[in-house]
Amino acid sequence: MTTVPSLPTTTQIRDIFLDVVKERFILDSSNIILTVDMGALSFKELKSNYPDRFINIGVCEQNSVSVAAGLACAGMNPIVYGITPFLVSRAKAQLRHDISIGNKRFMLIGSGLGLSYSEDGPSHHSFDDISMIINLPNFAISTPVTQESVSHIFQFFDKHLDYSLYTRLDKSLALDNLILSSDRSSIYTNGCLILRSGLPTTKACVSLTPFLLDSLLSKYPDHDIIFPFLISDHHYLPHSQIFHQYQSVVVEDESSAFGGLFMYISTILSLYFPGNSISIKSALHINKWLQSKYNRTQSYDYYTID
Repeated sequence: MTTVPSLPTTTQIRDIFLDVVKERFILDSSNIILTVDMGALSFKELKSNYPDRFINIGVCEQNSVSVAAGLACAGMNPIVYGITPFLVSRAKAQLRHDISIGNKRFMLIGSGLGLSYSEDGPSHHSFDDISMIINLPNFAISTPVTQESVSHIFQFFDKHLDYSLYTRLDKSLALDNLILSSDRSSIYTNGCLILRSGLPTTKACVSLTPFLLDSLLSKYPDHDIIFPFLISDHHYLPHSQIFHQYQSVVVEDESSAFGGLFMYISTILSLYFPGNSISIKSALHINKWLQSKYNRTQSYDYYTID
């Protein structure tokens, strides 16, 4: 069972997740890390201490996924790490054919979701990764938000040995201390973190962007706030049951309305509760945002997100 140590308030959720990957890597000699010219503080010592199992493939995301599929055939547990939009969009064919159709198991770790790397321009914006992965069989999508969510993610991965894991890492701090200071009760259930409003409510706000939580707590004091940090076909029904408890759901997230979190919620509710009367509202990005350079402040001003 994966254990996640208590870490200081200044720890980014990315570092918490990668530290666990590092721990698992050291304990299991079948793990091998492939990076696409991408470093991480958590991995700094691995390159020198384990040169045969820590390989910089270079700027060739497609090749990294194909190599990972080959390593999986040889009994290894490959882990591919790079910047999210390049890993997912450039290697989509390899993810589809070599991993999913080929029924290979590996871990894909993308650094930067939504506008995490906004300063680097639209090539680094990652609004459409969920839509590209969610239709691939035997894939789970994880978005760590707290230390406990990291434990839940690895427990799922270790239990479901026929599933690959795609993880999207924000550069924001882990939400643990912000949640503690909010006086909201927190519940982990079926891959969701639910932050309960102080009073009974029929309204929920759903997000997969940890960076947003501070503003969401202020903007939606009478809503439950939900982070579905783990998504797979094992979660479709329980997630739909969670969302169906509410009369109104608003989605605020750095993903495209077409194929992102908003469409995921709409789809599973339609599948399992056809004809439901839940009001679903979205404040999400549309495809034109891939054509220009924006930062989080500009995008939130445009969509009137506080």
